[in-house]
Amino acid sequence: MHRPKTRSISTQDIRRDNRSLVLNLLRRHKLMSRVELARIAGLTEPAISRITRELVDAGLIAERSLAADGRPGRPMVSLGLRGEGLFVLGMDIGANSQSLCLADLCGEVVARQDLNLLSFDNPEAALEYGADRARDMLRTAGLEPGRLAGIGIGIAGAVDRSNRILLQAPTLGWENLPVADIFESALSVPACVEGRPRAILHAEHTIGIAQQKNNVLLIHLGLGVGVALMIDRRMLRGASNSAGQIGHLKVDAAGSQCTCGEFGCLNTVASGYAVLSQLGMAITSAQPDDARVGNVWLLKHAAAMAYANDIAAVRIFRSAGEWLGRTLSQLTPIFDPELVILAGAMAQIPSYVEGVRNNFHLARELPLSISTMTLEQAAVCLALDAFVFDPRLDFGRFAGLA
Repeated sequence: MHRPKTRSISTQDIRRDNRSLVLNLLRRHKLMSRVELARIAGLTEPAISRITRELVDAGLIAERSLAADGRPGRPMVSLGLRGEGLFVLGMDIGANSQSLCLADLCGEVVARQDLNLLSFDNPEAALEYGADRARDMLRTAGLEPGRLAGIGIGIAGAVDRSNRILLQAPTLGWENLPVADIFESALSVPACVEGRPRAILHAEHTIGIAQQKNNVLLIHLGLGVGVALMIDRRMLRGASNSAGQIGHLKVDAAGSQCTCGEFGCLNTVASGYAVLSQLGMAITSAQPDDARVGNVWLLKHAAAMAYANDIAAVRIFRSAGEWLGRTLSQLTPIFDPELVILAGAMAQIPSYVEGVRNNFHLARELPLSISTMTLEQAAVCLALDAFVFDPRLDFGRFAGLA
């Protein structure tokens, strides 16, 4: 009888997994005693003592003495992540904004800079400029060599996460770009790249409003409609990395022409570009790059109009939200999520959200939440999870730095 081969688990594998378990518990609970760690991790106290000593020696966690509430005896000693133990870079790239930040092991941003990557003639030059700014940021911060664990990049486009490339970004005019390789070569640290909607959903599931949820649908709303979908705790990607994309669903038989060439797509009635078109503000005649940038700024102006209770703007934003609400009513029984999240610039506009809620017929049964996760937080979370809190943490690389 044929038996499938199984990978043998080494002592090194077990130690690696246990270090990751302890780091993730401290990330979630902030401060824990060794006794608490042993109980929740299901490990012996001697094992926890060995693991935590390694992590203390590496400078990744630190002991903290807590007051004993006036009781006699020694203060209670707890363990917590040591923020300055490791750092990551987070970069977000979209038509509406581009930014770079440096964050510590606890995810706290210690430096941030806006970038202007769309002023370059080609995307490679733009990313090389971004890498130059990253080096400047590290020098200014005086970061100890070796304390940078990696960089996470969130980008407004379709990303092949396994091959670490940007497939296409219509709002940027970029395609087939080895984003992670460019930054790894420039900075000599590991890099990971993800599309904006999935980066935000990943962060919400890890540290935000989707914690403890196994099935989540996130709609990212800007000039276009983007989607990220998690089923049974796994991010859906599909054969062409476009799983769940609903922007080109046909929802309006009498609708206008979409950028894809078809008519009546959801993007033509529920997106930021649809709102600009209805307001008569959309730029269509300029060069593609100029039109993209111009429409981003015009959408911000339209949002300001809605905030100021401009009657036409409020009505049109609400109508766009109604289209999305009706579409979600049809789609959620198919995806069967526990939670629906609206993210992006449009999700912050009250009249748009009102339109969604009033036409989302499952709203009473299915929670609909608004993401407040920043794009920098999402990029930082990508890097921390890929290069610090993952069991594959290159512990040997950092163990001698403390």
